Amino acid sequence: MKRLIIMISLVLTMMLLINGSYAASPEEQAKICAQENLPHFLKSVGDAYESFGFSSQEDFAKAYLGKPITTVSLRKTGETLDTMEILRDDNRIQGEKKLKDQAYPCDLHFFPVMVEGKAVTDFVVGLEDGKWEAIQIGGNLSLVIEDMARQNGYAPENSVILYPGFMRPCVLVNKDGQEYVYLPYLDDAHMGLKARELIPSEDFLEGLKKKAEIIKKRQIERSKNPNHQKDILLGGP
Repeated sequence: MKRLIIMISLVLTMMLLINGSYAASPEEQAKICAQENLPHFLKSVGDAYESFGFSSQEDFAKAYLGKPITTVSLRKTGETLDTMEILRDDNRIQGEKKLKDQAYPCDLHFFPVMVEGKAVTDFVVGLEDGKWEAIQIGGNLSLVIEDMARQNGYAPENSVILYPGFMRPCVLVNKDGQEYVYLPYLDDAHMGLKARELIPSEDFLEGLKKKAEIIKKRQIERSKNPNHQKDILLGGP
């Protein structure tokens, strides 16, 4: 009887673990992946900690995982439709609506690596073949997000990373009930935007559509002239 009770207990425990793993949301799975892998990535940094933004060995030893930064895309996961085609569809992306409400969860999750409540560097995990994998440590996007929030008077939690699809990521901000966007790294001459300058999201969307049209026209020109070797660089990949 005692052996039977032990076997039943083991079976029930396994069922709970299996059900729990299936019940976990993608966000929770990404967080678990980040928590499990961050120590290994920090160990790989070793004596190069200053290159990752840590000011001292003592600070590096205090590093811990912060709250994830919501990351979205204009394209659904697995969607084959080109982002530039999506922007042409006024029923898909509308200027009078917030961009965050028209975007979709991304397969990338950004986590700030913190020291004493301040972001130092980024830790990124992503979904690969249905499984969450650690991708990289490094970069300063979470630090930029934290600095911009402090300088402009809103909470860092009101920031969302947006991948437009044909340029570097930008950041959506909810400030006083209004949505703004800024480029965290470089100016974009084609959109007339300066880095780290808040602009209304509807103005950003208008510039984004214009940029998409420029890229599309140049792609057509290149397809008509295969010997044309000049690369088109419009603010990043």
